[in-house]
Amino acid sequence: MGQAHRWRAMLLFGVPGSGKGTQGRALGCLPGLIHISSGEIFRQLYKAGPLGKEVDRYTSAGKLVPDDLTVNIFFNHMDLLTRKGEFDPKSHVIIADGIPRTYEQAKMLDDRIEVVKIFNLKLQDEEEAIERIKQRALRENRRDDANDTIIRSRFETFHRQTADVLRFYDENLALEMNASENPLLVLAELAKEIGSFLTESQSIKQVR
Repeated sequence: MGQAHRWRAMLLFGVPGSGKGTQGRALGCLPGLIHISSGEIFRQLYKAGPLGKEVDRYTSAGKLVPDDLTVNIFFNHMDLLTRKGEFDPKSHVIIADGIPRTYEQAKMLDDRIEVVKIFNLKLQDEEEAIERIKQRALRENRRDDANDTIIRSRFETFHRQTADVLRFYDENLALEMNASENPLLVLAELAKEIGSFLTESQSIKQVR
């Protein structure tokens, strides 16, 4: 596809417990933005169905869902949102949380998605994040998030595979942010950066 038909997206990166979901959901409430979380998409799948069983086989072991399966599920979800009128490909900017997760996924999505900004949420203390995940698991009854071994496996997976995604994109798109600060301060900084980018983009369009 030509670039004019690509969906604009901003990526949220960060280890589990860095606040990607919290920040993404808050940003998705702002006009013109839509939060898309691969984890939420997977959890919405019918557990007894073939796709739900296939996804659970990987996530329950702390493993990444295969690239082809992840991308197909993502596109099916976006097509559904488009048909329901919840996503306008021409006007919405996607706040992508958890996708792409690998270099291969980034390549597979490139024809359909134009990544315009990347926010890398960094934690000063990952042990604190592990405890945060365990507390969330108790609140939300996520059994795969309560296992210490699985959690640490996810951290290793992130550092080994997910960070490779950054190599696919122009390094100038990426911005590191301190996710250890108060979540409201992090949200304010994210909103400021996004607002500045969208304002600048609109100005460029008007000049053209």
